[in-house]
Amino acid sequence: MPFDNEKRIISGQEAHKLFQSGVDKWNEWTSNHKDWSVDFSNIDFARGGSAGPTFDFSFFRFATGGVKFENVNFGDNPVSFEGAIFLGGNVSFNKCHFGAGLLNFKKSQFRCETLSFFETNFASNCNFTEIDFGDTRIEFQHIDCPNCRFLFQGSKFGKGNFGFYRSSFLNTDFFFEGCQFSCGGFTFHKTEIGNGNLNFVGTNFGNGPVKIDSSKFGTGEITLNYCNISGSASFTELKEVNSLSRFSMKGATFGRTLEISANEPFGCVIDLTQTKLTNQVTLDGVRCSVSRKNWWQFFQKIEDSKEADRFRRLKEIALQNRHHNQALDFHVGELQANRWQGSSKIANFMAALLEFFYWALGNYGRSVALPIIWIFVALTAFGASYTALIVQNFSEWCEKFELGIAFSSGQMLSFIPINMSAREALTKSMFGAELLPNTIILLGTIQSIIAIILIFLLGLGLRNKFRV
Repeated sequence: MPFDNEKRIISGQEAHKLFQSGVDKWNEWTSNHKDWSVDFSNIDFARGGSAGPTFDFSFFRFATGGVKFENVNFGDNPVSFEGAIFLGGNVSFNKCHFGAGLLNFKKSQFRCETLSFFETNFASNCNFTEIDFGDTRIEFQHIDCPNCRFLFQGSKFGKGNFGFYRSSFLNTDFFFEGCQFSCGGFTFHKTEIGNGNLNFVGTNFGNGPVKIDSSKFGTGEITLNYCNISGSASFTELKEVNSLSRFSMKGATFGRTLEISANEPFGCVIDLTQTKLTNQVTLDGVRCSVSRKNWWQFFQKIEDSKEADRFRRLKEIALQNRHHNQALDFHVGELQANRWQGSSKIANFMAALLEFFYWALGNYGRSVALPIIWIFVALTAFGASYTALIVQNFSEWCEKFELGIAFSSGQMLSFIPINMSAREALTKSMFGAELLPNTIILLGTIQSIIAIILIFLLGLGLRNKFRV
């Protein structure tokens, strides 16, 4: 049924022949059949021949009835819809095969209801730049497309939603720089891009919601620098972000809520510096790791000197949300990022050494158990040392070890009333004199300093744990 005047449709080989006759004949036919639809479904363009190496639909005008390219095979030939105008209806490229040739929609116009790519095969770069999509709803669903580039720079979107759903774009890059959205939403749902990049630098999302959720990432980058999102923005349940090299929203403006969450720590520090936030920001379970050239080397400098600023901004947001534990985690990240940033090597070394003990003895003030453990370790170690200084052999050391522990307890916990009186008695019992030997005085001084530090860290841990 190549022509169906009752249903007002042209299809099959007749549609193919009309395409081969060129843009002028096609547009003349469209002007005489303005409300017809076109159906190229199941046509094998790669074998049907064409006027040149490119299947060229450039500047074609498609009637208001819509057009179907379902299950069409274009082989590896380039396909061009540059400057084409889709005047209405539904436009479908479902299950269409685009091979190694470039797919080009540059400067085309869409006035249709939907533009659909369902189980479409892409094997090369796709140019969707400078397109006026009008209010068209755009859907990419169940796509399997590795190692490609999707270019949308400078395109305009209206009221229709634009979404990628349940697709796999392994190692594929998406570029949306300078795009303009009106009130339609943008969705990236259950889609995987592997080591590819998402770039929205300078994009204006308008009043529509932006939702990137349940999607998988690799070592690529997510960049929304200096974009404007007047609607809500959610980046939730992100997966495999532990190797993500960059997640930046520097200088962006958010008109409503912003929500970020992931099921594992981010491999980078989320950049919210210079952002304008007017509503609630939720960083549900967000954890970020400091990138290092060598993680074990505690005294090595970090790769990116700007990470301290990013941690500081995240800490500020967490404090505004009164999420003290998260703010403390970001504060720790800030300390680590500032390590070895000074000009003096000696000062840097001393600061790193102090930070090392801060971590080892109390996990940066986040642990209650560690200071208690170290208190008992110090009490036992110094008790054993005091005992060793007053005995001649191991059997005698075992007999008097209890006295050494009691004396050590008096030194470490001297503020306890019973220890104050018991310490004098223990001094006479152990050393047989009111004046202590110099060695004991030196050990006691060191122990007291250690005790003060550990008790302080214990108090800090309790404060941070039960802070309201």
